[in-house]
Amino acid sequence: MLASLYGSRWMETAINELTYNGRVRRLRELAEAALAYYDIGNARLSLINAGVDTLFQVAAQRRVFNEDSLSMHLEKARYILRFYGREEVSPEAILSELRWLLALRRDTELLVPEPVFMRDGSLLIQVCIADIPETPRCVLFRWVEGRFAETLLSPGRLERAGMFLARLHQHAENYMLPADFERPRWDWQALVKPELTEVGGKAKLSGRDAATFAVLFEQTEDMLNQLTTNKTAYGLIHSDFQPTNYLFYKDEVRAIDFEKCQFGYYLYDMAIALLCLQGRENEAALREAFFNGYAQIRVLPDHYEERLRLFTAIHMLEPLLGAMWPRGVPARSAFVREIKQAAEQLRAYLHL
Repeated sequence: MLASLYGSRWMETAINELTYNGRVRRLRELAEAALAYYDIGNARLSLINAGVDTLFQVAAQRRVFNEDSLSMHLEKARYILRFYGREEVSPEAILSELRWLLALRRDTELLVPEPVFMRDGSLLIQVCIADIPETPRCVLFRWVEGRFAETLLSPGRLERAGMFLARLHQHAENYMLPADFERPRWDWQALVKPELTEVGGKAKLSGRDAATFAVLFEQTEDMLNQLTTNKTAYGLIHSDFQPTNYLFYKDEVRAIDFEKCQFGYYLYDMAIALLCLQGRENEAALREAFFNGYAQIRVLPDHYEERLRLFTAIHMLEPLLGAMWPRGVPARSAFVREIKQAAEQLRAYLHL
């Protein structure tokens, strides 16, 4: 669905050429245009983030008729309005993310963001306003209540986080994918390894650093040759399940930000979840609690500790891919230093 509104006071200037306040004003105008398509009543917007993806908190209220008391009352609700800023992500991929979230809400007791339908039954809208060049894709989600506990992680909380992720994988294992479902796939041979090889070549790795990457590649390929890609080991994963993306409401874990969800190994999802524990004083106890929670819902795979070690090593290198390496740009000294530091971290982590 394409929204078209006119009479904007903004001239056709790219948003990245505006001052910060100018950017915020333009984003707010686009957000107000998007909210006009939802039946949520009067709304107040509060900017949360204006990065690649823009997030607004929406506090709304509307008058609703109560049939029991035959009177009107105010219904209050909170939402999150997200602008999807990555143009390479197709509308079909965004809608597939929303479909999975709706299925999780329908099929499980897991608390995840619930997309809100517009008056015409659509989930995704592309806002278009005269004289504004940006036409962002927008989705409205119901607010997920809870508190982050990144600095207050305990074995009890990690056990519940492990149970949550296991239930998510359990649903993915049994989820009947729609025919037109479209999400990225984590593919070592086609995507990750070629990019890491290119990064290493352009950075002109030393013999020792090149050998470190070679060992990682060899061990990873041996592991993946042993793993199956059937639904017991490989399926839809969150891909960013870390303490900044799950909350606690009383004793209940609630996950947010499924924007990176993709097809991948469940072990890879677990590696991402556990990476934040490295270096903590009680790391061993937290990991054990996570595994105990996971095992209450799903059977832990064979050799999971050894395989998690390799998936974690691969994930540690992901910041080097894409964002830090514009294709075709000669190696920069800062980038080369990052590569060397990454190689040192790998040697320490893999005990090479």
